[in-house]
Amino acid sequence: MTRLRRSALLSLVLLGLVAERLVEVEATGCFPAIFSFGDGQFDTGGLSATFPTILHYDHPPYGQTYFQKPTGRHSDGRLMIDFLAEALGLDYTPAALQTVLSDYTSGGTWASSYSTIASVSSGNTAGPGLFLSPFGLNVQLMQFNEYQQTVNSVVATQARLKAKAAAGFTDDSPSENKKKQTKSKKTRHILQELDAEADMESQTMHPTAVNATLLELEAPTMRLPRSGSWGKALYLIATGGHDITNQYNNGKNIDTVVAGFPRLIGLIADAVRQIYRAGGRNLIVFDIEPQGCQPWLLTRIPHTADDLDWKGCLIQYNAVVQNFNKMLKSEVAVWREGYTDLNVFYFSQYDVKIGLLTNDTAGFNSTNTACCGVAGSTYNVNLMVPCGPPVMDPVTNITTVATVCNNPDEYLYWDGMYTTEAGNRYVMQQMLTGNFFDVPFPELTENCQLNPLT
Repeated sequence: MTRLRRSALLSLVLLGLVAERLVEVEATGCFPAIFSFGDGQFDTGGLSATFPTILHYDHPPYGQTYFQKPTGRHSDGRLMIDFLAEALGLDYTPAALQTVLSDYTSGGTWASSYSTIASVSSGNTAGPGLFLSPFGLNVQLMQFNEYQQTVNSVVATQARLKAKAAAGFTDDSPSENKKKQTKSKKTRHILQELDAEADMESQTMHPTAVNATLLELEAPTMRLPRSGSWGKALYLIATGGHDITNQYNNGKNIDTVVAGFPRLIGLIADAVRQIYRAGGRNLIVFDIEPQGCQPWLLTRIPHTADDLDWKGCLIQYNAVVQNFNKMLKSEVAVWREGYTDLNVFYFSQYDVKIGLLTNDTAGFNSTNTACCGVAGSTYNVNLMVPCGPPVMDPVTNITTVATVCNNPDEYLYWDGMYTTEAGNRYVMQQMLTGNFFDVPFPELTENCQLNPLT
């Protein structure tokens, strides 16, 4: 057998040996992992890994508050999913498409910034300064299913190797005291058996430094989900906002947008069924935040003072979101009855953020103005000059760069669309109180020993 063939077989064996060691590790805490799907609220670097350096949030000042560098997150620091991982005592959830050095023992996220529930059809425009992700919710679930099948295949391969070892092979190196072994029941090293199967013409057995090779492979392979993660993990879905705003950008009126909601809810239901078939039994579905309060939409939609409520939010556009959320909440209740062994919950970040606007003690002094943006507009947003590197404004033909506020922790919105780290922390703190679920979720809010969020 050639060295190359032998090395390949050896790597497969040891990869399986290490993989089984990984999946047998017991997780600490109430949920061993987080698996998430949706848009930029949970994207920890997936779209950035797919289109490196070309996206504006791949550049400073993104990430400046916590990571001190851009990390593919659409914020100045941590996202809601990062704070949830901290509360559960887990590592930050890596983006599944960011494969180099990713550690999936605490789960993974397939979420993608600017993604939608429905597949984006040709001819649609994202709107000024925006980008449409090719990784919609259905694609994310396909990617997750492929990932799960691959992990399960590795585990199954290891199970076969283990059964074969139990049938008469040892993983000790061949002993020099072979003479002590009886001829009728001679034990061979499993690598010797591989030699014999792969090259029947060669009967030469080559002892291998198994332990040394195992140690070399152990570090890069100890990154698989722990045993029981598929069924015990916490699954998250947060999407739908871009389905609505993309239709505005393509000239659809409010009535047309609302008429499409049943189809969108049905597509989320398809995703829930796929998660259930994959073994998921603990699921939180996030509703859509009050888009009428977003600095980006307030800049995008021409309006007068009569179009705004007393909080400065667009009344009609928040009503559209409320309509969607009402349908989604009702559907979650249907899923709960249809899947009696599925713990599925509806979490209202809409209510959290609306409440934040009236909570003077929360510490947010700017709730509808972007922290990072171009000065000169009411909401500190220039649709053609996003937060990030310098951009030439096509209206003025002047190269302009967005500037950052001095106190991001007092702002709800970072770049006009996505939330600051402080805002993400606040939303997650409110979620963990249990007050914004449609029904109580004691497995998370009471039974878990949650870490404080700082």
